[in-house]
This record gives sequence, C-alpha cells and structure tokens, in this order.
Amino acid sequence: MLNKKDFLNQIKYNIVDGIMHRWVLYIVPILFNVLFCAWLNMQISIWNQFNNANLQPSVMDYLLYFFKGMEIYVPKKGINFEIPIAWLFINLYLAFIIANYPTNDLLDFGKNIFIHSKTRLRWFLGKCVWVMLSVLLFYLAIYLVIVIFSGVYGDFSLQGTNAIINNILGFEILSSEGNKLFMAVLLLPFTTSMALSFLQMLFEFILKPIYSFLIIASIIAASAYYCNPILIGNNGMLMRNEIVLQGGLKIEISILINSVVAIVSVVLGCIYFKRYDILDKK
Repeated sequence: MLNKKDFLNQIKYNIVDGIMHRWVLYIVPILFNVLFCAWLNMQISIWNQFNNANLQPSVMDYLLYFFKGMEIYVPKKGINFEIPIAWLFINLYLAFIIANYPTNDLLDFGKNIFIHSKTRLRWFLGKCVWVMLSVLLFYLAIYLVIVIFSGVYGDFSLQGTNAIINNILGFEILSSEGNKLFMAVLLLPFTTSMALSFLQMLFEFILKPIYSFLIIASIIAASAYYCNPILIGNNGMLMRNEIVLQGGLKIEISILINSVVAIVSVVLGCIYFKRYDILDKK
C-alpha cells in the first residue's frame, strides 16, 4: 500500500512546497525568539545592577524562561491574569503555520501529487510527516537562538542558575532529578505541540482551516485558565508540572496523553480522509 519510492517523493514535495516555499514563516519565530532572549537578558542585567551580582544565563535558564508558562490562575479580587507571552506565542504561531496548508494544497498543485500518489493513505501520511517536520523546525529555531545567546551572553550549561530561576523567572525547581528536568523542558513542550498540531490537521479536514485554528486557540486559551491534563496546553507549561508545582501534572502522564492525542488524531485522520470529498470542499 505504501510504495517506499512514491512515499519519499511525497515527503520531498511537502518539504519543498510546505516548508521551503514558506520559509518566511519560519524566520518570524527566530526574530521573536531574539526579542524574548533579549528581554530575559535585560531582566538579568537589571537584577545584577541592583544586587551587585554577575549572573549569566545558561541554556537551561533560557529554556525554562520559554516554557515556564504560568502558575495556576485562581480568580481573586486584586489579582490580575498575567498572560504567558512566550508560551502563548509558541503555541499560537505554530498553529498559524499548520493552519490551511494541507487543505489548500489539496485544491492547488498538490491535487496533482494526490492523483499521482494513487492512494489516499500515502498522501495523508505525507502531510503527517510535514506536520512533524514543521514542529521540529519550529523548535530548532528556538533552540538555535537560545544556543547563540548562551554563547554570547552566558554559557552552554544545561544546569539552571538558581538565582535566575528563583528571583527572575519566579519559581523554584522542586525535583533534583536531571532526567525529569530534561523531559520537562524538552520533551513535554515538543510533544504538546505535536499533539496540538495533529489534532488541528484532523479538524482542518473535518471542518475548515479557520475553525480548526479557532478550536486549537480555544484549547490553548482554556489551558491558561484551567489546570487539567485533558486541556493539553497545560502539558507544555513548566509551572503546572510536578517539578515546579507540588502535586502538579506528572511528566510521564502528560507525555502519555500527548502521545495518545497525536496517535488518535493521525488514525482518525487516515480513516476520515479515505471518505473525504475533495470536490465538495472546493
């Protein structure tokens, strides 16, 4: 059913048309990430001046800043809702990248590729690989900026700086297990984005691109207000995690939920696309 050569051609086409021809979409996160890193540096610089210190951010400090999210919001008089800008940008902009391309491509030149692929499954799985590569490239853009800033303004250490974490980022690492911290800052955000992206593509074929984007945006917004692993945006927020929050979300369970959502979305997508009416979507 899946001819290897044809499937590789599908992947090649999606890389060229879905990523290389849309390269400007992947430049934007680099520019925004530069701003986020510069903002953290400014906060550290101000803290150094007022406390006569010489703190330098590590790779881990930048990662913690990007993926910390926000603590559980409890509505109280006099307590404002603080928007987690970096976390929100990562999730919403990635949803913007994923939106529209699969269905639009099917009605454009990609229709010829679809006909040539001979099987609907091969075409749809090619788009799944595109989603994976898009998410991976997006995160590599984040990591690239962090590594550059770490080399210029700090160091390449994967150890967090307690003074920066406690006084500037505003939380404390509860677990001393290096593996758990590594999973929390690298695996959890990535798998969360992967799950949301596959879910978005599923809704895009069932509904319309704009509706699928709004659904994902709603899940992301609801995740900021409510701490529940079913609202999978929570899984990508460090401050909702057990290594920061006592009794917080378990890392293994969060990864499992992300994996189940991604796999189920792909399977349902394959089933639905077999009966997808291309002509009707025009």
